[in-house]
Amino acid sequence: MGTQLRNRGLCGGMVSSSKAQAPAVHSGRGAKITSTRTIRRPAQELYERCHDLDILAQLFPEPVSLVRLSRQRFGVNRPQAPDHSFTIRILNDRPGELIAWRGEDHGAFPHAGTIRFAAAPDDEGTEVTVTIEYEPKGGKLGGAISRWTHTGPGPLLADALRRFRALVEAQ
Repeated sequence: MGTQLRNRGLCGGMVSSSKAQAPAVHSGRGAKITSTRTIRRPAQELYERCHDLDILAQLFPEPVSLVRLSRQRFGVNRPQAPDHSFTIRILNDRPGELIAWRGEDHGAFPHAGTIRFAAAPDDEGTEVTVTIEYEPKGGKLGGAISRWTHTGPGPLLADALRRFRALVEAQ
């Protein structure tokens, strides 16, 4: 069995591996975005929906195809921008609590992220919090410009979480 390593960045948790993995986002170059929504469904159901590729494909603003490459690897193919397609690896997967991943294609979209599921106050469902750390195009200046103009991944993440809430609460 491999040694236990603490993954750097957002993916947290313990990852079993025989060798250290390269960080998804290099120190000092990352930007971090977080979005939280309360959804009127149990945490376990929301966790399972986050593994449903048909639902996840609907969360992107443009058409994408999601492909399961293995139990822990998924491909995100963007037909209109093939140079921005990427692969993710699930690093930590705790049913009803947490999904953590990192991008494997460091050139396409260097990132790492978590989805956390926690009981909402007053038994109102589940708070779903998505956090993504990424390397913005153009470095820190590019990240600042995208935040200022609301064109970066922050608004896209908030919209995706809003769509996820609408999809699962409607079913």
